[in-house]
Parts: sequence; C-alpha cells; structure tokens
Amino acid sequence: LGMKAGQKLPLLREYMLRRIGANGDARAIEHLVKGLSQVDTADVQLSFLTAIRAALRGQRTADKPEQWNELFAALSRSTNEQVQLQAAVVGVTFGDPTAAERLRQELAHMDRPLASRHDALDALLTAKHDVVETLVDIVSGEKQPAMLREGAILGLGQYDDPSIAPTLVKSYAKFNAGQQRAAIATLAGRASGARALLIAMRDKLIPTVDLTADLARQIELFEDSEVTDL
Repeated sequence: LGMKAGQKLPLLREYMLRRIGANGDARAIEHLVKGLSQVDTADVQLSFLTAIRAALRGQRTADKPEQWNELFAALSRSTNEQVQLQAAVVGVTFGDPTAAERLRQELAHMDRPLASRHDALDALLTAKHDVVETLVDIVSGEKQPAMLREGAILGLGQYDDPSIAPTLVKSYAKFNAGQQRAAIATLAGRASGARALLIAMRDKLIPTVDLTADLARQIELFEDSEVTDL
C-alpha cells in the first residue's frame, strides 16, 4: 500500500511506510526489509531505509531479518552513497559487523561529508560499538569539525578505557568552550576520569573554575579514596 500510494506522491509513500513500522516490532521491520529488497531505485530505497530507521529508533540492537545479509551486500554496491550509508546505519542495529566497519570508516575520514560522519557517530554510539580509537583520533587530531569533536568527546563517556582521560587532559587547552564542558562531563562520569581531572586541576592544566557544582557533587558520590585524597 505504501509503495502504490507513493508512486506519484513520494511524501505520501514515506508517510505510509512510517506507519507500517510505527510500532517497531520485528514483524513490521521484516515487512519493510522485504519491501526494500523488491525496489531498485535510490529514492524509493531511501524511503524504506528511513522508515526502517524510524522503526528501530531507541533500540540498541534488533534481530537481523533473514534476508538482510544479501540485501545489505546489494545496497552496499549502490552508486548512491546515501543508500550505502543509510543501509549501514540500519545494519549496525542488526549487529552486522560489515555495516559497523563501513560506518567506522565514514566517521574516521575527514574528507567525508560532515552530516554523514555525524550519522555514523550516532549509529555506532547507539549500538555501543567499540570505536574508542577512532574517537580519540578525532578528539586529538587537527582540523576536525568543532561539533563532531564535541560529539566524540561526549561519546567517549560511555567507554571505560585508559586512553580516554589522558587524551582529554592533553587536548583540553585547544578545545573551544563547548568541547571543554563536554570534556569535564566525560571525565567526571567515572572515578578514573575524575581522578585524572582533579590531578589536572591540581597541576593547573585545567582551571578549577571549569568544574561546575553539579559535577563536583557527582564526583563526591563516587566515594573513591583516591579521589577524596585529591
């Protein structure tokens, strides 16, 4: 119905496809994936992919439809880069490692469009893929877009990795104000980061005035003896 309704009215097609996937259950997603496998024009493929993304919103992972592997391989050969990218965004939610690697490459490469790098970042973080190395490179690298760097700093907050705190402290002075706030929040999110933050403040690498009262209270709640001693 969504396809027939949208043959002449693309907006109506998108509306109908979103309605099909509105409840986000596995049956609806299977139906949309099956429909996607039966179309071959980029604009219609993007309509289906948009509807599938909407149906999967809020889900870290979802069961992979039976025909997904073959379909993803075909979409990855599309001459339309948005079809390739949006297929990878969907695939990472299905636990597809090939899709995750495609997104990691999109995120890492500075010559890619900023919007697609943001899409890749959001999808990888939502699926909780380990992209610490890529995020650290973005945070510490030169000439990265400001908003992407800030997103990478905040994204590091969901990982417990020994490379994160030293990277944020070392790069702190070159961050803009928004990035510095993000770095403080990320460091204050874990006891290990809080220790590195307090040491950096003691050593005058990070101004003490940059630590807000609410984050100071959050650090106190760790009840960590090493943090208390600082």
